[in-house]
Amino acid sequence: MNKNERHLSATVSNIKGFNRIWLVPILALLIGAWMLFYTWIQQGPEIKISFESASGIEEGKTKIKVRSLDIGTVTGVHFNDNFDGVIVTAQMLPGAVPFLVKDSKFWVVEPRIDASGISGLSTLLSGAYIELAPSINTKKERVFAGLTKPPQTPPDAPGLHITLNSGGRFDFAAGNSIIYKGLQVGQIEDVYFNTEERIVYYNVFVQAPYHKLLTENTKFWSISGISVGITSEGLKVTSGTLGTILSGGIEFGVPENLPLGDKITERTYFKIYSDYEAIFKQDDEHEISIEYMLLFKESISGLHRKAAVKYRGLTVGEVSEVNVPYQQAKNILDEKVAIPVRISLYPEAMGLADDDDAKAQATADVEKWISKGLSASIEIDSILGGTKLVELSYADDKHNVAVKKFQSLTVIPVAANGLGEILKNADTLVVQATATLKRFDQVAMSADKFVIDTNEANLPNAIKNTLSEIDILAGDLAQKSPLQQEIMHTFTALNRVLFELEPLIKQVSEQPNSLIFDRTLKADEQPRAAP
Repeated sequence: MNKNERHLSATVSNIKGFNRIWLVPILALLIGAWMLFYTWIQQGPEIKISFESASGIEEGKTKIKVRSLDIGTVTGVHFNDNFDGVIVTAQMLPGAVPFLVKDSKFWVVEPRIDASGISGLSTLLSGAYIELAPSINTKKERVFAGLTKPPQTPPDAPGLHITLNSGGRFDFAAGNSIIYKGLQVGQIEDVYFNTEERIVYYNVFVQAPYHKLLTENTKFWSISGISVGITSEGLKVTSGTLGTILSGGIEFGVPENLPLGDKITERTYFKIYSDYEAIFKQDDEHEISIEYMLLFKESISGLHRKAAVKYRGLTVGEVSEVNVPYQQAKNILDEKVAIPVRISLYPEAMGLADDDDAKAQATADVEKWISKGLSASIEIDSILGGTKLVELSYADDKHNVAVKKFQSLTVIPVAANGLGEILKNADTLVVQATATLKRFDQVAMSADKFVIDTNEANLPNAIKNTLSEIDILAGDLAQKSPLQQEIMHTFTALNRVLFELEPLIKQVSEQPNSLIFDRTLKADEQPRAAP
């Protein structure tokens, strides 16, 4: 070692205190943790909604709203396990938790045109979104089934749900209005067809406070479109509001002939009548009926199925079938072949009950009445409408009539209608008038002879004058006299007029409205052979 070199040694000591450089990563870590925590506490639950398709839904863009306020965002869309629909995953805000309960409804809001009107036009610019309609249920739920279209009424709307039926026809659609005295008070929510019963049911919601108008005697009837009918009083046109004319609707009320009845407080079933007048037609309500057969040898043109059967103006039944096939009809042109018409009589319309006991009693009564002269005839119902009906009446000249059967049904005898009687008696009237003139001629000849004989006798002048006047009258009525010839000409003209009117009377008898409308509007019934 060089003597000039000095020995150096290092002194090692511990550093006391905190190095400030570590503050930067620690601070960044704390901020990140806080952001994660803040994000976590600001997030609501994640939910899943199933839809038939993803139309209008975009991941990361489509919002979920309640009353136009954002409460969530769609975060994912994928197929379900069966590939027949999609599952939408959405991240909700904490404030949406009270809405995520059982029975809450979700649907996609987009431009839509249906029976209830036009909706969703605002989404043309902003894009589609998912609307949430909260339920009043309190049970929490995180998986929901989306609707294919918006519900007609909110789940928590005050009012009453009822069910209507219109038989086997789809006369109305969801969204059609329920009307009370021209005011819309509800609407049809959905339509259901029961395949076993073959009846169409309509679930209807009547909003508060109008649901208090519903009672056990409430009746519902259709006011869809414009109804044009021809009655015995003339042409009748009825219509609802402009909305019901375009899309259809149902009106309800309590008929004037019924008491209000007790109010209903739960779901009840009601029938929909075709119109207001149909409520008062008793045949719509009868369950028990008795079938009879009528055998006509006159034309049944204008008589159709559902035509009324009346007695003294009151409806007691209806025509069931007007062209009944049967084996005995070898040739329909044979004048001996009668045309069978089947009718149904209702015991309840005859003043009896609507049950099986009343049916047995009515059957026995009708057979008794047939033996006393009960008969049926085809009469004009409406000249304008060209419709006919069956009128029951008693024939004065028929008693102790034997009851006959046809195809196991009791036969009610038939009688000629009013116009038929006129045609039948027209020729008889002319013959009787001609015979009366001949008798006048004979009286005139006898009076002339009597006057000649009395002139030879010395009778008082007053008697002679009277006989002279009788002789003048007899001369006027004598054969080939001007008065007698004028009377004969008059009756001849009357006979000719009746002969010329006979086709017209027959035409009016067969189709009453042929004087106004084309008589070829509806084809006549064609004969059918038995199956």
